[in-house]
Formats: sequence, C-alpha cells, structure tokens
Amino acid sequence: MFDILRQNQDGCNADERETPGHIRVHVLTEVGAEPLGPAAISVIKRAASRFKACGIEVIPKRLPGDVPAVDDLLKLILCHDMARHHGGDRDREGDRMSRRVRSMIDRGRKITPLEYEDACARALEIASHLEDVIQPGGLFLAAATIDVAPPATQGTGSRAPQRLWTLAGMPAITVPYGKAEGLPIGVQLIARRGNDDLVLSTAQLLGQDRR
Repeated sequence: MFDILRQNQDGCNADERETPGHIRVHVLTEVGAEPLGPAAISVIKRAASRFKACGIEVIPKRLPGDVPAVDDLLKLILCHDMARHHGGDRDREGDRMSRRVRSMIDRGRKITPLEYEDACARALEIASHLEDVIQPGGLFLAAATIDVAPPATQGTGSRAPQRLWTLAGMPAITVPYGKAEGLPIGVQLIARRGNDDLVLSTAQLLGQDRR
C-alpha cells in the first residue's frame, strides 16, 4: 500500500528524498476541546517510542493558545461547498438524502460569498501558523480518535482530532497501531502542505512495526 501511495508522477520514490535523521515529530496529546481517553494517549506514546527507536527526534508539543476552535469555521466552509456541488442533487433527489445532509445544504445556500471568502482566508492563516510550529521536516503526531470506537449503534465516534488538519488542508494519514480493549486504534501523522511524501515515508515506520 505504501509503495503505491508514495510513487511520484516522475517515478521518484520518497526514500530518495527523506531520511529518518532529518525528521522531527511533534507529539500532541491535546487537539481540540474534547479530552483524549487513556487508550488514545497510550497509543500516541507508543508511536513516539517507535520513532525514537528509529533515530527520529521526538518533541512533546502543545498547540499555541492562539490556534482557534475550528468547528464553526470548518462547518461554514463544508456547508457552502456542499450547497455548491450538491444543491442540484438536493433539488432533484432531496427526499433520498438524510435530514442532516439536507439541512447542511440548506444552510450552505444562505452563506454569502463574503462570509465564505473570509472563512477560507482564516483557514489559510491557521495552516500557515501550524506550519510555522513544525517547520520544514517536521510532523505532528496526534490521536486519530479520542478513544476506541464506540458500538455501531452510537455512530462513528468523535471527529475532533481530525478537524483542525481538514480545515488547514494539511496532508494527514491515520495508521492503525495495535489494539485497546480488543478494538483497533491508531494515530495520525500530519505534515506541512505539499509534504505528502514525508507523511507517507514516516507512517511506513509504524506500518513496519508488527507489535
């Protein structure tokens, strides 16, 4: 899987550009307002130990206090884009959509161009701020979810640890890394925009660990 994802258009493999000694992993145990459960914190620490064993610099990190809450900003952009791309589907086949999807499209239709442009500009500012934190060659290591997956009847669980990177448009990958309470659990790796190869080459170090 990694070999397929990492194959560049010019046939150059990421291994030829990045080596573990040039990578820094910034470890986050807090992202967003929802606290992480013990299983999520444990898997982050285990992944950090794996990177240390590979000779990668591991740095405990807290996001700066001026990184804002992103839920409302992300939802504004998402609703606008859903209305833009699926408004016609709503008009033609709205009765086949869930109530939630219909309501998001309807909300998106009320968002003005100025509101949307302002939200996108703020998202770019947040991305630049986060990239200043990790600098070239750096990644964030964070939880993929706040805890192990809930029962199917309770939904898919919180998306809180994923929203910031989605808003910022930063490349991110979730890597399964063992089990907790008999259920699979993983971590996220996130890099600066355009550094997809760095994310994938670093993730492969976890994928090779069969513990």
